[in-house]
Amino acid sequence: MEKTISQKRLELLFDGGEFTPIDAFAKSTDGDAEVDAGFGLIGGAPAYAFAQNSQENSGAITVAQCAKIKKIYSLAEKTGCPVVGIYDSNGVKLTEGFEVLSAYGELVKASARLSGVVPQISIVAGVCIGTSALIANMADVVIALDGADFYVTAPSEVSVKESAEDGIVDITVSDVEEATAKVKELLAILPSNNLEVAGIFEAQSSVSVPSGDMDSAQLVGAIADAGSVIELKKDYGCNVLTALACVGGESVGIIAFGEKELCVCCSYKAEALIKLCDAFSIPIITIANGKGLKKGKETPLLTATTKLFSAGRMRLFPRLKPKAQLHFCLTKDLQMARAGKSLKRNTLKPSALHLRQQHAERLMTYSLPNKQRQSL
Repeated sequence: MEKTISQKRLELLFDGGEFTPIDAFAKSTDGDAEVDAGFGLIGGAPAYAFAQNSQENSGAITVAQCAKIKKIYSLAEKTGCPVVGIYDSNGVKLTEGFEVLSAYGELVKASARLSGVVPQISIVAGVCIGTSALIANMADVVIALDGADFYVTAPSEVSVKESAEDGIVDITVSDVEEATAKVKELLAILPSNNLEVAGIFEAQSSVSVPSGDMDSAQLVGAIADAGSVIELKKDYGCNVLTALACVGGESVGIIAFGEKELCVCCSYKAEALIKLCDAFSIPIITIANGKGLKKGKETPLLTATTKLFSAGRMRLFPRLKPKAQLHFCLTKDLQMARAGKSLKRNTLKPSALHLRQQHAERLMTYSLPNKQRQSL
C-alpha cells in the first residue's frame, strides 16, 4: 500500500524514519484518515508528532482527527515529551457540524495546557488557516515553508515572507526536508520538558575570536560553539538578534542588540526569547550595544518596552552579560540558583531542583575567570 504524504513527512521527521504509530486505525465517519500520528526519536530526543494528510479530503479537520491530536497532547503531558505538528489542511469538515467545533475547542485547550511544559514546534507545510493557524501559532517555534498559506481569515493575500517580517513565523525554509532538519536541531538544544535540564554537548571551538569591531551576528558566532546557532525571527525587529545556541557545550539563549536604536518590534522579539528560555530554564546571554529607544509613537513603544523589562526581571534562571573581556557576571544569579530561586515556581521535584542547581553551578564554573572559579 502506497504511503500517504503525512506518513512520508513523519518518516522524514523521526530519526531513521522509524516511529510507533498512534491510533493508526482511527478514522472519520467517512472512513478516511486525515491525520497520522506517532512516537519516536527526533534529534535523539523522545517526542510525539502528528501530520495532517492533505491527500484525504484536503486534510479536513474532523472529530476523529481532533481526538487523535488531543491524545498526542495528553501523552506528551504525561510523559514530558515535546510535540511536533505538521499542518496542511483547508479547515474543518462542515458536514460534522457543531461536534467538530466543540472538538476543536478541546484541541486548543490541550495545546494551551502544554504551553511552557514541553516544547511545541509547528511546521506549516501547506494550508494552515483559521483555528489551525491559531493552534500552530501557539507553539514555541513556528517553521513555515516559503509557499505555505498561514493566516486566520480567508481569503488572504498574506505570504509567509510577510508573516516572518511581522514576527509570526520564527524560521522560514524551502522544503519539508529542511524544516524537519531544523526541528531536530531545536530538540537537540531544548530540554524535553520544564523539569529537565537542557542537553550537554561536547564543546566545539568558535570560528573566530570576539572583538569590538564585530557586528551582532559576528559576535554571536564568535561566542557560540561552531555550527550551533539557530536564529529565530530573523526578518523581524532587525536591530536585535535572538537565537538558541551552545556555549561550551551548554544550551543558551542569546539576545544581541545592534548599534542602532531599538523599535517596538525589537522589544517584542527579545521578550519572546526571554519567555521561551525562562519556561525551560535556559540561561540567556545578553550582548548590549544599542543606542536607546527609537523615537516614535509613545504608547506602543512604552507597552513593548515595559513587557521586555518585565520579562527580563521575572526570569528565573541565570542571565549572562558578556563584559569587555567576555567574563560573565553571574554572582547574583549563582546565589539565586543555590537558593533554589532560579527554578520554576512550585513545579519541580527535589531531584530536578538538585539537577538544576548543579547545572547552574557548572555553567558558572565554566564561565568565570580563574580566580573566581577557584573560590567556588
